[in-house]
Amino acid sequence: MALSAPPDGDGFEQLEPAHQDVVTVLHYNFYGKRKVTGSADHRLKVYDRQSDGTWKLIDTWRGHDAEIIDIKWTTPYMGSYIGSIGEDQKFKVWQEDIYELPNSGRRFKCISTLQSSSRIPFVSFDFKSVNSSDVHVALLSRDALLTVYEANEPGSMASWALADQFHVCSPPSRGEETTFKVAFDPNPLPCWTACRAGVPRDALSLITAGMNTAKIWRTGNQESDDGRRHFYLAADLSSWHHRHGLVRDVAWAEMNVRGWDVIATTCTDGYIRVFEIRCTGGGGSDGQGQGGETSLLSSTNAMKALESPSKKRGVGGGVQRTASTSSHQRGVSGISAELAGVAGSGSASTMLPTTPSLTRRPSRQREDHHHHHHHQDQVEGGGQVVHTVEQIASIRDRYGGVWQVSFRSNGT
Repeated sequence: MALSAPPDGDGFEQLEPAHQDVVTVLHYNFYGKRKVTGSADHRLKVYDRQSDGTWKLIDTWRGHDAEIIDIKWTTPYMGSYIGSIGEDQKFKVWQEDIYELPNSGRRFKCISTLQSSSRIPFVSFDFKSVNSSDVHVALLSRDALLTVYEANEPGSMASWALADQFHVCSPPSRGEETTFKVAFDPNPLPCWTACRAGVPRDALSLITAGMNTAKIWRTGNQESDDGRRHFYLAADLSSWHHRHGLVRDVAWAEMNVRGWDVIATTCTDGYIRVFEIRCTGGGGSDGQGQGGETSLLSSTNAMKALESPSKKRGVGGGVQRTASTSSHQRGVSGISAELAGVAGSGSASTMLPTTPSLTRRPSRQREDHHHHHHHQDQVEGGGQVVHTVEQIASIRDRYGGVWQVSFRSNGT
């Protein structure tokens, strides 16, 4: 038995999923008209919402040879696909065959499978697509190994090419409680101030949670010897969390046309922390003193990049790191209320010079008790940009720990 909240409803409804074991995950599609459930019984179930508000079971099938850990619908850019990961160490992509009868067990077909290279199960994943011809998937396993793949062919998820692979933190010890999450920047392009500072318009950006760390990674604009642009550590939020427990979830807000990015994290200490991420340089200030017209023109120009076919991007060559070989307007939310009462201000920073060597200076540590604090990651190397982090809100859940966090589609 599971409880689910209708996307456009005011209350909760009780769903009888008819799984043979515990329901481990539920996910709605982009429009909220379809949902998929995964269970410890190794099976997935897809439901369609009917005009009277009820949910009709469309199909049930065995998706993995072990408990299902996570499932996600792709965005409309990619078509109607489902991604899933399980304790069997596999990631699978499912495509619907509309010519198969409902509830036949054959309506959703597996079109690709990726095995964990470390033989440790994947625990979190996310898709990224600006358009159907440029699709990536990030897979994070329980040993802190992040693997990013790029679809080999435009408009197809049948085969994948390795783009980058590295550890997001030190691998946990045997028997240690673990938490790992990965989320791509859901915006089509980096914010316009980031582009002006030197972040490539086709850069991949993602945030990871690994144990008591939270980090932002981006691809630079210089290719390495293998012809790809690898991820570099753009910002480290770990100093806000390392003394407060494990980071359970991370989220990246949409609507970055405002000129900066907004990130949220949840921690076992019961706090939701919200951060502004800014990067400046290249053209001057970070946009604080710019008029609305300038900001709008800049973001509009940046969006024009979507009109032309995107180039194939590999990812790579960042900084020193632990390497491996081989996201109806309603009432104001708690986060919105906090943000409304806080006037965030960016601190000046500049794009670092492009040099052949790739090195990192240790980040300056800080005390967490100061609510508004600017923290500037010091990175050097080809195509890398300085990012400034500021905590703008800290919200405590009085009922206990927070397990998940997300933003609305308007970025609040």
